[in-house]
Amino acid sequence: MKLVVFGCNGVLLQHSIGAFKLLAEMAGQREQMLDLHEEYEKRKQEGPYGLVQLAQLFKGVPENQLRDYATSIVQQKLLPQAKTVIDQLKRQGVQVACYSANPKIVMDALQQELMFDDYCGNQLEFVDGKCTRRLLLRVDRNIKEARVAQFMTKNNLLPQDVMIVGHTISDLPMANHGQFYAIDPHDEGVREQAKEVLNSLSDVPFHV
Repeated sequence: MKLVVFGCNGVLLQHSIGAFKLLAEMAGQREQMLDLHEEYEKRKQEGPYGLVQLAQLFKGVPENQLRDYATSIVQQKLLPQAKTVIDQLKRQGVQVACYSANPKIVMDALQQELMFDDYCGNQLEFVDGKCTRRLLLRVDRNIKEARVAQFMTKNNLLPQDVMIVGHTISDLPMANHGQFYAIDPHDEGVREQAKEVLNSLSDVPFHV
């Protein structure tokens, strides 16, 4: 068995700033979101930052409204070739996963389109149909790495069986468990750690 693990932002979704922040902007929190993004850019080399703070921007926003926004993000930002690539991998007998720090409501919408074998995202808490601003499940770069390791253990996979496709520095910890390929990396550190920088998502099936 082979496994391809995708990062999400900049890989499957055409939005490097991240669907979590885009969702905050759609919820009317653009200024606060940009402040958090600026701080994240300063701290991102040190480790995870900003997920709890982002979640706080959604206090009181109705769940159905956020799910509508999430569906809209996927419809607007999903790379046109993504479904074709995923379908081709599945025809080759490859398992496909996507581990992301995006909100799980965005990942749920993406799952409806691409049907991953496994996926995860940050789970916002909703009470009486509204967001409380708490995270029930936090997914940062280290949790993403742990999910790869768990999937490998469950399915008896070795690093040579695993391909990681990423774009951002938060995808790098996952690279500890397989061959890392980058798509349009903006950080030099991501480029340096990649076995190869792919021209496009469509190249993925030819490297499995």
